[in-house]
Amino acid sequence: MKQMFADLKLPLLLVLLMSLCATIALPITPIDETRYVSAAWEMWNKHSFLVPYLNGEPYSHKPPLLFWLMHAGWALFGVNDFTPRLIPGIFSLLSLILVYRISLRLWPQERKTAVCAALILASTAIWDAWSVAIMFDMVLTFWILLGLLGTLRAAEGQRGGWWMLTAGVAGGLLTKGPAVFVYLLSIPLFRVWWDLRRDKLGFPKWYWLVLGVVALGLFVGPLLGLYVGTLLWVYWRDIRRYPKWYLSILGVAALGFAVALLWALPAASQGGETYRRAILVGQTVDRVTSSFAHRRPFWWYLPIVPLFFFPWILFRPSFAKLQLKMPDTGTRFCMAWMGLPLLIFSMISGKQVHYLIPFIPAGVLLIGRNIARAEGLAGKTSVKILGGLFLLLGLVALAVPFFDLGGDVGRLEHGDTLFAATGLLVAGLFLLRPFRSTSHAFKRVAIGMTLVLLCALVEAKKSFMDDYDMKETAVFIKGKMDEGLPVANIGKYHGQYQFLGRLNKPITALDSGSDAILDFAASHPGTLFISYQHEGKTTLPENSKIRFSHEYRGKSVILWQMGNQIP
Repeated sequence: MKQMFADLKLPLLLVLLMSLCATIALPITPIDETRYVSAAWEMWNKHSFLVPYLNGEPYSHKPPLLFWLMHAGWALFGVNDFTPRLIPGIFSLLSLILVYRISLRLWPQERKTAVCAALILASTAIWDAWSVAIMFDMVLTFWILLGLLGTLRAAEGQRGGWWMLTAGVAGGLLTKGPAVFVYLLSIPLFRVWWDLRRDKLGFPKWYWLVLGVVALGLFVGPLLGLYVGTLLWVYWRDIRRYPKWYLSILGVAALGFAVALLWALPAASQGGETYRRAILVGQTVDRVTSSFAHRRPFWWYLPIVPLFFFPWILFRPSFAKLQLKMPDTGTRFCMAWMGLPLLIFSMISGKQVHYLIPFIPAGVLLIGRNIARAEGLAGKTSVKILGGLFLLLGLVALAVPFFDLGGDVGRLEHGDTLFAATGLLVAGLFLLRPFRSTSHAFKRVAIGMTLVLLCALVEAKKSFMDDYDMKETAVFIKGKMDEGLPVANIGKYHGQYQFLGRLNKPITALDSGSDAILDFAASHPGTLFISYQHEGKTTLPENSKIRFSHEYRGKSVILWQMGNQIP
């Protein structure tokens, strides 16, 4: 343990700095963050720790583990805005430790690889961005990493590995539902390919041809069942030879589901028929078969995958020693970890960037091993190229206020980009400093990237985050509710004011049609309406009176009442 924390002190420090800076600089922002914190608040306020609520209605889109973690923070420190922001950072720190341990399992004699992988993960831009976002993905990633570490331990014959895998499945189910199986079933089931320590089966080439044709067919049709059936058919000899492994995987899945059902069944009973169907069917069958949101083409992930590893994709030692022709067990494990989820999520029409956050550690492990094996001056030129890139971007950031950006942005004021430019320029100069030794060039890149991200957080707070801070608006709404006035949101309402205003009552959501507004106003005198309108395009009724307004994402939030109903 002492050796591990000695190795990880720098990556842990970098993530901790990011988390603390984000807690100070970032408000709880709409729409996702405010929605999730509001769901936790309504559970807390209603003393309903089984069924999440949003705007007074059962919220079935996500399981409750993240909300329970927020409750734990509020139980310790009182209801506050900062502990929800710290949760993803804490799980990011825990994930660094798990990546270190997984690396030592994959390559036991290469401790430098584990050190490199942890530091690279701590300074990867997208990982850092999600380490400060109040969302489910960093918590889910922790459970997946725990399950994968358990998979490796189980493959080595250690019984504790199965319990770790079970904990990963159960925790993932309670964090984000069946999405956890994309990682924690597909990779263990593919052991026949990645584990070179076992006797190989020597499949004939036509097996792989059939599998490839079926996998390709998934891109053009709903053939998921045929795909799974073909996998089982291809591996039938392996299943017969190692039945205990596959039966254990089924047992882990069943036990993980059983743990999740300890919450789901009582919650379904308490939440009513609609909520029961949503969590028992909607989170499984409906989502897999219909994939109703965020529809995108099957190739959508491919162009953005390199961005998941910025800035390390620009660091030549990241791929200089990559050997895919004769990969070892560790390399194959990481390739399966990246390739299988990418294939599965590409087959599903609903795609979001954060679905692939848990596969970042796999790429980082490969990058870390390549960097650890690089020798001599391999990284010197790459460091200088990154330094030059940061300097160039810093100069561009300084020049931005001198130009009209058009649209809703227009011309920025002088100094609006000062912190971002300063971070880029300082990081660029830091990377361009003369080298005394090139053996730790990757550390210089990690520190420089973290400096850029920290300055970007400060810049965001100074320049535009006030437009995303709905606290003042929510407090105003709370005051009007306390006066007994009804409040109605025109258009779809995402719960963005419930927690920030500590509201105890739901806000009525109305259609944007004028008839619905007039009818509601007539039956509820004095109603405070909430509208979202672009500047210069106000379409309020002629007799309306604006009570409050706030700039919000290029628009304005306007709180108003009918003029003939104001005392």
